[in-house]
Amino acid sequence: MKKIIVIGGGISGLSLLWYLRKRHGSAASLTLLEKSDRLGGWINSYKKEGFLFERGPRSCRTRGSGKATLRLIEELGLQKQVIVADRAAQQRFLYLDKHLQKIPCHLFSLLFSRLTRQVVFNLFKEWQISPGENEDETIHAFFTRRLGHEVAEHFLDPFVSGIYGGDIHELSMKSCFPDLFHWERQHGSLTKGAFLHFF
Repeated sequence: MKKIIVIGGGISGLSLLWYLRKRHGSAASLTLLEKSDRLGGWINSYKKEGFLFERGPRSCRTRGSGKATLRLIEELGLQKQVIVADRAAQQRFLYLDKHLQKIPCHLFSLLFSRLTRQVVFNLFKEWQISPGENEDETIHAFFTRRLGHEVAEHFLDPFVSGIYGGDIHELSMKSCFPDLFHWERQHGSLTKGAFLHFF
C-alpha cells in the first residue's frame, strides 16, 4: 500500500489530503502532520461581543482562482456554512495612525482623500518606471518598485493579509496577482495594462 504524508494542517494541507483521498481511496495510507493543537493554519475565526473576527484570510474570491475553492465547498457539503458579506462591507476602512480611516470608493474622493492622494499621484507617474526583469518577485518588491514603499505597506499589506493570510515580503507576485504581473511585463506598466484590458 502506498504511504503518503502531508505536512501541515492548514487550508493547503487539508485540501491536498481531500484530493488525495478522492484519487487513491483506500489504496493509500494517508497521514497528516500538524505541529499545533488545531487545524486550519492561518484561517482562525473567533467571536467576541457578538462580532465575528478573522485572524487570517477573511474572504473567498468568486471569480478566477476562487472558483476552485467554491467547488471544494460544494464537494464537502459546506454551502450552508458560507457567510455572504453584508452590503455594508463594501465600505472599507484602514486602521492607520491609530485611527480607522475610510477608504474612498469613488474617483472624485480618491483624488482628494488624504489617504489615497499619494496612491493616485504615484499611479500617474507609474508608466515611467521600467518593467522588472526577474522571472518573479515578492508582492512587496513589485509594488514598492512601481508605487512606492508606503503604498505597499499601507494598502497592499492589509489587502493581501485579508485574502491570503500571508506576508507580502514572501508571497509571489506572479502567483497571487498574475494579471498585474503580466500587464507590467507585456505593456510596460500597470496603468497602460489596465487601460488596454478594460477599454
